[in-house]
Amino acid sequence: MNDKPMNPKFVEYDEEPPQPIKIADGTYIEPLITDTATDEQAAIERDDDPESASPSGVEVEATSWAAKRPKTLVLTGVLALFAALLVLSKIWRDGVTLAEFLVTGNEMTPTEKILSCVQSRLGEKMNAVSLADIEDTLRTLPFVRDVVATKEFPSAIRLRFIERVPVAVAVVGGKLRLIDDDGYALTADLSTLNDKRLPLLVGFEKIRRAENGLLKLDSAEAWNALQLLKEIGRRETAKMLLSEIHIENPKRLYALAPDAEAKFIFGDGGEYQRKLRYLDAFWKQVVVKKGLKSFEYIDLRFDGKIFAK
Repeated sequence: MNDKPMNPKFVEYDEEPPQPIKIADGTYIEPLITDTATDEQAAIERDDDPESASPSGVEVEATSWAAKRPKTLVLTGVLALFAALLVLSKIWRDGVTLAEFLVTGNEMTPTEKILSCVQSRLGEKMNAVSLADIEDTLRTLPFVRDVVATKEFPSAIRLRFIERVPVAVAVVGGKLRLIDDDGYALTADLSTLNDKRLPLLVGFEKIRRAENGLLKLDSAEAWNALQLLKEIGRRETAKMLLSEIHIENPKRLYALAPDAEAKFIFGDGGEYQRKLRYLDAFWKQVVVKKGLKSFEYIDLRFDGKIFAK
């Protein structure tokens, strides 16, 4: 039988193949090439096999928990501090009593008058004191436009006042009263003005009782006069020059200077800042030289011109 020729198989090597192992009896052993798994495949198989899991996973888990531990301790400390503050706050609210009032922002209203309205609250427990009740009580005082009460640690209440601004005096109901910039007629001791110069407001006819119980000038009748008075209050020269404001005829609203009969006519057209600038200029350029006795009126209503007679 003829042997069929065998096709040789060639294997390419980058290096020479390892020499076969020689055995004592003269035979040779050729190493068997097998399909062995790579290290990466073996690692994947170990990961998939729960029984062959490496204890390194436990080490990673422990390391991660150790890294989070400081944050956990900080959060726990913050919560403990917050809880302690809540406990202390409850003890303060339940046990501390009101010991004093701190008053700020009042100029026209004497502090003694304010304290006399709220001193009955001293000794009450801080958590039982109603700030709204205190504010409502103090808003009934004549010059108080608004007041805000706040509790302050450990046992005080601060009272912050916003007062009405007087701009004139007027005779209302046979009594001399202060008129504020909203037109309220306020009963007050004139000594509280501290030498402030306020003009006398005359010529109004209508007055009513407002919702807050205070007397108030009619808005339509006194509107222009109040706007003029606000501007006068911002100018020291005008406060020195003008002593009376007359509103008998709103369209011819006018003012008088002390010891003079000449009328400074402002009218009802607004622009009182400009008109007061004209008054200042006329006074410096004319009145200082000639005086007022020779004039019957000085009309300031027209832009760019001053008419005098």
